[in-house]
Amino acid sequence: MKKLIYCCSILSLLSMIACKGDKFKFPDRLDGSWKIVKSERWAILADGTTDQFEDLSDAGSMQIYEPSPPAETLKEFLFTYTNFQGDQVQFNSLLYTDVASSRVMMSQVLCNSPFECDIVWTVDVNKKNKQVWSVYGTEAGFFYAGNRYDASSNDFHLKWTITLERE
Repeated sequence: MKKLIYCCSILSLLSMIACKGDKFKFPDRLDGSWKIVKSERWAILADGTTDQFEDLSDAGSMQIYEPSPPAETLKEFLFTYTNFQGDQVQFNSLLYTDVASSRVMMSQVLCNSPFECDIVWTVDVNKKNKQVWSVYGTEAGFFYAGNRYDASSNDFHLKWTITLERE
């Protein structure tokens, strides 16, 4: 009986350690160099139809790495992107994810405020060597438009999807 209790205790301890580690695996899996192999942007019109205004291949890159000082739930990133008009943008900040690995947040890339300046990506595909992320916005722009709480005041919405492949 003591052996059974001992074995159960060991198994319980091992399962708790394994579960705790799962929470932080997604940020660690993102470490490395990624190529933006596809960038697509759409306007989503009020009647539900879409108008695609960007469909690019090889649109940039992203490097994700351990910040200094190291943090268990944060990563640092450098995002370089060239849009369909040839304009280039570069973000360098901190990246964090939700517990469910369904959201990736780029911290304070739109301004210096700790609120309303993050880009919040929805993870559509989550594989070791391939990620597909989407972000949504209003006609005033992506991310945090001033009227984001009243969708009825917009003629259309925007969607941007990037496909990342590990280099």
